[in-house]
Amino acid sequence: MRTLRITITALLAAALTFGVAAGAGAQDLSARYHGGGLWPGDTVAALNGDEECATATVDASGFWSLRVGADCAVAGDEISFTVNGYLANQTVVWRAGGAPPDVANGITLIVTPAVGVQGSAGLLDQSPGSALAVLVLSLLAVATTVTARATTARRRNIP
Repeated sequence: MRTLRITITALLAAALTFGVAAGAGAQDLSARYHGGGLWPGDTVAALNGDEECATATVDASGFWSLRVGADCAVAGDEISFTVNGYLANQTVVWRAGGAPPDVANGITLIVTPAVGVQGSAGLLDQSPGSALAVLVLSLLAVATTVTARATTARRRNIP
């Protein structure tokens, strides 16, 4: 009986030792990207194709940081970024344990909005206030056209 206890104890000790050693050898293969110069509260997302791999909220100093794991990318995949849903011009090539090309300064994300994204000269968007503005401007255009035609018609009837 005593031999059985010693054997079980030895087996448990070996399992714990090798389990801890195996766990200590595990590596985090995530690539870490960071940058600055954005507005506090902005949302930065990292994408591999159409798949969103990670998101981060910009802090009060304009800094953001995120990790793209090996579960979302493999070596050589091109990672793109969005800021508040708009595609940024910068990309990086993912590698295990990767970092921005300029580790000290990170990635400066620049978003170039597509033509017409915000509507008429940036005045209109998808908000209810914009819909009301479109309605008011449309009614104003119709009223101006009706007034111009009425004025022209009166002038033609004058001898």
